Amino acid sequence: MKQPHTDAERLQTKRRHLLNAAGIGCVILSVLSGLCVPGLTALIPIVSLPVWLLILPLCAVPVRKTGKGKLLLYPVRGISIGLLCLPCIMTVLCVSFPQSSALHRVRRTLYREGVTCSACSRILMPEQLPDSYSDYSFRIHAPSVLSDTKPDGQLRLYTTDTEWLDRYEASVNAMLPDEKLLVRIEYPAADQSDRAFPDAMPDAVAEAVKETGAQHFVYYATQGDYSHRQPYTGALIDRDTGLLLVWI
Repeated sequence: MKQPHTDAERLQTKRRHLLNAAGIGCVILSVLSGLCVPGLTALIPIVSLPVWLLILPLCAVPVRKTGKGKLLLYPVRGISIGLLCLPCIMTVLCVSFPQSSALHRVRRTLYREGVTCSACSRILMPEQLPDSYSDYSFRIHAPSVLSDTKPDGQLRLYTTDTEWLDRYEASVNAMLPDEKLLVRIEYPAADQSDRAFPDAMPDAVAEAVKETGAQHFVYYATQGDYSHRQPYTGALIDRDTGLLLVWI
């Protein structure tokens, strides 16, 4: 390796080493901050490493030697920085902005593909929102190294779009009988004198239902042995109020 001889060359080499060390530190920090969406954070190096270790150095060589190629180097640097910041950005979008329906599809992808990859999340979390809705909320509790809480997500909205609710129910019931993960239950049942909440419904969700004043609703829950399935997974539809409540 060619050794620098002048003070200017030594200073430039030292500056480059410091920038490389700072870049490595930023990569580690960004990846650690992206652990809230581990399913996607694990995929980022597949794209990032070739850019950082191969494409970026190859684009930088002609600029250092001839001063040409900056029009190619600068976009590659921008892509590299974007890939570096992506895990941190994903975490911010995942755990923030619960009332922002404009980010629904982005946060849904981060939740379904990053936080949990369960089959139930792919079925129950709607891809598109109805044309008219209100009181939208999509809260995500992502995994954390500082907490032992279970990662989950809760979606709530009210809609008067009955056709959308019909399509949503149809998509939930579209699975083949031998692949069906969810069972449809009506509450209260015809032979019940008063409403009883399912055992697998989280207390916070049950309280949310009580606050709405819902008298009758359709409930989709995981079937089979709850100890071997996700016990806190389900969807609730109240046709009287237009409530859709999903928790996974």
